[in-house]
Amino acid sequence: MFAEFVNITTMPADLKAFVTRFNLSPTMVVAAICAVYVVLGTAMEELSMILLTIPVFFPVIVHLGFDPVWFGIIIVCVVEIGLISPPVGMNMFVLRTLLPEVSTGTVFSGVLPFMWADVGAPDHPGGVPVAVAVAAQLHAVSRGVPGPATRRGSASGAS
Repeated sequence: MFAEFVNITTMPADLKAFVTRFNLSPTMVVAAICAVYVVLGTAMEELSMILLTIPVFFPVIVHLGFDPVWFGIIIVCVVEIGLISPPVGMNMFVLRTLLPEVSTGTVFSGVLPFMWADVGAPDHPGGVPVAVAVAAQLHAVSRGVPGPATRRGSASGAS
């Protein structure tokens, strides 16, 4: 039913037209999509989040020339960040329910090292999230392509 709704409303085509009309930077579009996933991750579980958003975002990513496999890896990383992000962090409350003797504050303080590893420390050069940066390079390594392979047809020879 949702797929039919997406087709009737032409949301993916409208989003592609928006990105094209305003000549938005592909990197900024991916950053905005990642921000949406982090915000959604504080209130939704991962499968619902992905099933509701991929039909809208995927055509835009392909239109911008990004590799769909790379985008999938990035989305998995960003969804995980959203699920452990305070103040809500759905996975934190699941853990709190499973361990009633552990306080919520202890659960959230225990996840902070993982948040730093995923999002990056404030003094990290360039402010690039560590997990997302590794995921961006993971695709290049898995395909045997030298250099970053974030966009198809880039100067690094990515395909």
